[in-house]
Amino acid sequence: MISIFFDKRLLKKKLVYFFKKFLFTKQFKKNKLKLGKNNIILDNVNKYGIFKIENFISNNLINDLSTEFEKIVSVKNTNERNQIQLTPEEAAQNKVLKNFIIENEIFDLLGQNYLLSEKLDKTFGGKRIFPMETKEFANYQWHHDGDYKCFKIFILLNDIDEEGQKMEYLMGTHKLFNSHYNKILKSSDPFIKKYKKVSLIGKKGTCYFFDGNGIHRGNRNKSYPRDTLAITYRTFG
Repeated sequence: MISIFFDKRLLKKKLVYFFKKFLFTKQFKKNKLKLGKNNIILDNVNKYGIFKIENFISNNLINDLSTEFEKIVSVKNTNERNQIQLTPEEAAQNKVLKNFIIENEIFDLLGQNYLLSEKLDKTFGGKRIFPMETKEFANYQWHHDGDYKCFKIFILLNDIDEEGQKMEYLMGTHKLFNSHYNKILKSSDPFIKKYKKVSLIGKKGTCYFFDGNGIHRGNRNKSYPRDTLAITYRTFG
């Protein structure tokens, strides 16, 4: 259940956010013009915490991204979680991945307008998650990312269905006053049933945009590998 403990750090962040919103108004309007139809992403993430777009990336580009991802992860060993990480350094050294992840103006503008800041901490990478026995551990249990707000982008590099290894998100929980008191929730917690659960599934190339302050989790089962790219924007401090 969500803790009722008062967290002064989150109150401070909330006040800073509204102050930044006032200062960022001019740049916010400029970014909205550049984003055009992509403003629908921000509208939905602000309202629901998450938004899905199936054809955000062209078939040719998603195939190129998958090819370059495969080149890197296929020669690496799995870690203790039975998965392979694509590191930021590896992505930055690959021309295709670098152009898409690091030099993507639309992604940067979305992050800036959602977090109301031009100066953001941007982290990126990817994962290949191999099948394994069902187990709840680490980020494969209900949790939030510990930020008042953060903007995240997930790109599916293979088809994922409801039976596969997928991520799930509780719509609307990004608006909660989450703190370190409720960082992790058990799957049996009755609180979880109060919110609509969304599965991050779809065809290869599907993009999900969401706020990491919302409650979410990955899952593990013995279906098939899951390949994803991920980008996260946070404010400093």
